[in-house]
Amino acid sequence: MRARNLLLGLLLALPALGCREKPKRVVRTEPWLAPAVSASGASASEAGKPVRYTLEHAEVELELPAKRGKPRGKLSRVEGTIDLDPVHLEKSRARLTVDLLSLSLGSGGEDDPALLARAFDWLELGSERSSGDRARDRYAILNITSLEPTGAPDESGKRRSARVVGHGDLTLHHFRVPVAVELDVELKAGDGGAADSLLIRTRWPLVVLLAAHDILPRDARGTLLPNQLSALGTEVGRDARVNAELRARVAPLPEPTNP
Repeated sequence: MRARNLLLGLLLALPALGCREKPKRVVRTEPWLAPAVSASGASASEAGKPVRYTLEHAEVELELPAKRGKPRGKLSRVEGTIDLDPVHLEKSRARLTVDLLSLSLGSGGEDDPALLARAFDWLELGSERSSGDRARDRYAILNITSLEPTGAPDESGKRRSARVVGHGDLTLHHFRVPVAVELDVELKAGDGGAADSLLIRTRWPLVVLLAAHDILPRDARGTLLPNQLSALGTEVGRDARVNAELRARVAPLPEPTNP
């Protein structure tokens, strides 16, 4: 009798089990779907961590528009790393170090040694400064602590691109100032289909206010020249407008060590 009742209960339960809804497919809504990366960075991507890229090439240009001219320059020595999380861009990081002694400066398309020497004086990198003081002020460091998406990503073909705002700070002439810069970030796939290279371009110039970093008229010893403050805005712009194009490649993971 008990067996008969048990069998009857099972038969009554079968229709209810068959009417259960199938689990719905989860639709990913992240701002930028993570692509496959090369074997060298695969484990980092699979673990849900940002993938590290090492800077291979940088083109950095700047201009300082003023009433009487528009000095233009380039910075040729830039190093750094970019830790990109393509799924959660807000977790991405970057650190770029710029050697200010690699600056070239001029006007009218030609380098101007006198103008460059004057710029080094203002940066306290003048010829009469001690080597220790020059070393302290020689490098500018840009830290990006997050990327904020500002538009829908483009995932067509072998490239994935996103428009973002990079938030962080700039340390220049021993003054650290918050910055925000609009960027185009593009992942490129190699021949094997893996995204192993990264291209970053400024959409709009990063505006660096000279006074915010205490970059003012000085002589070769670094002494402030109050009588030349009028040069700001007339001969040299009150701000530097910086554009950059950066190319980076996936950094190889360290070789495993024997236990």
